[in-house]
Amino acid sequence: MARQAPPSRAQTRRPVRVLALLIFIVVVALEGLALIRAEQFRGQIPALEISDLDHARTEYRRIAAWTPLGLGSARVDRLLTDRMLNLANRTIFEYRADTPAVAKAQWEQARECLDLATEISPADAEVAGKRAYVRGQLARIADRNDEAIRLFRDASRLIPTQPDPYLGLATVFAYVTHDLDGFTQAISDAGQRGYVSGRRVRVWSGDLHLKLGEQAETEAKKLNGAERIEQLERAAADYGKCIESFDGVRLFNSDRNLRTCRRRLAEISKQLPPPQTIPPDNGDPLRRL
Repeated sequence: MARQAPPSRAQTRRPVRVLALLIFIVVVALEGLALIRAEQFRGQIPALEISDLDHARTEYRRIAAWTPLGLGSARVDRLLTDRMLNLANRTIFEYRADTPAVAKAQWEQARECLDLATEISPADAEVAGKRAYVRGQLARIADRNDEAIRLFRDASRLIPTQPDPYLGLATVFAYVTHDLDGFTQAISDAGQRGYVSGRRVRVWSGDLHLKLGEQAETEAKKLNGAERIEQLERAAADYGKCIESFDGVRLFNSDRNLRTCRRRLAEISKQLPPPQTIPPDNGDPLRRL
């Protein structure tokens, strides 16, 4: 029986070339479809709204799945990232206003926009910073205040030129930790980054001094003698600053809190000893001595 000749090198290579050709055709076809889809989607991106977020996410993922070389998704990556940033900025910028009307649902929508932007551009520092800030606001609303502070500080490092993380910190310091030094520094840091303090910061300051006054007054009830007087004087000083902050603001609960500060300052003043005065010497040389 004659021995069968081994296949030639050309015969061996032929299936490999066919397979490579098939892979090439599939890749080209997929990239072509992805590019067509990407071009269609590019035309929609500038008009996308919050209500279109599910559509945007689905369309982007479909393009990304069809583009083995990434050419299709590259056509929409930057444009879609910027649109998601713009949509999230509506909420972020609204919170800077003197009379913000930002509900939890708006922060959640902003987070969804920034989640998609992170999926598209994971190395973008602006996206990461604003996402940390928005998540910090949601943590603050949920009373996870340690997490909120951490996220706001993360955001301040990622977007160092933006005032927003410091406004978040100021809110926590004013209403949760009652940290006057931290609050003052946060407002100063925001101002250095372009934030102009207005009536809203005066409300924050007034509310903080009202709380500090209440704390000092409560502490005074536990003490006697000079220590009690010291706490009462501290309370009086905070109520005075509260009045100064609220006077003429007429925003949120400022009028009510202004009345509260005035009433409590009057009550505290009755408990403090009258200030000592030095009578005039009337020319008496012994008094001058």
